[in-house]
Formats: sequence, structure tokens, C-alpha cells
Amino acid sequence: MSNSTPTAAELKTVIDEHGKWLNDGSGERANLRYTDLRGAYLQQANLQEADLQGADLRGANLLMANLQGANLQDANLHEANLQGANLQEVSFYGADLRWAILQRADLQWADLREANLERTNLQDANMNWVKQ
Repeated sequence: MSNSTPTAAELKTVIDEHGKWLNDGSGERANLRYTDLRGAYLQQANLQEADLQGADLRGANLLMANLQGANLQDANLHEANLQGANLQEVSFYGADLRWAILQRADLQWADLREANLERTNLQDANMNWVKQ
């Protein structure tokens, strides 16, 4: 889906297939690398181990989303809602947020244990009650 903007139906299909991949391997891992997901509604989505490298998630709603072990390297999460999101460790590694933009993102109650935040831009991010 590189460099594209998926419709709501296409995004739902990707997430559904990803769920199958996580559960029994019958689906396909979500590959949303460099996808335009600005303002996407991904509240409570299970994107564990999904590939979101370089995705544009500015203003996206990821409230309570499961992003354990997800690749968010170079992703733009400017002003995204990540309240209560799970970015902690799975299979010996946490979510990869290296070089990600989390400027003015809402990370309140998010779980960042073992997440890789190397060179991540957290300027003005809401980090209240974050688990680290």
C-alpha cells in the first residue's frame, strides 16, 4: 500500500487480514509502509507487529491500539491520539519508534516499556502517566 491513501474499507481489510495472521497465520501481516493514514480511525486496532515504517499518521486516532512490536520507524505521528496505546515489548522487542515524529502527540497512559525511542521527536507530547 506504499505511498497510497487506503479507503476505510481497504484499511479494514488490511487490519482483518493482519488479525488472522496474528491468530493462526492464515492472513497476511499488515504492510502499511509509507502509507498515508492521516486522520485514520484506528481506535483499539490490533496492529501488533505491523509494518508502519514511514507511515503518515498525523492526527490519527490510535486510542487504546495494540502496537506491540510494531515497526513505526520514521513514522509521522504528529498530533496523533495514542492514549492508552500498547507499544511495549513482544517477542523480545518493543515497538520501533526510531526517528519517529511524536510532536504534540497524546501518549497519556500509553505503555512504552521496551519501545525503541532513539532519536524520536517527543516535543510537546503529552507524556502524563506513561509506563516506561
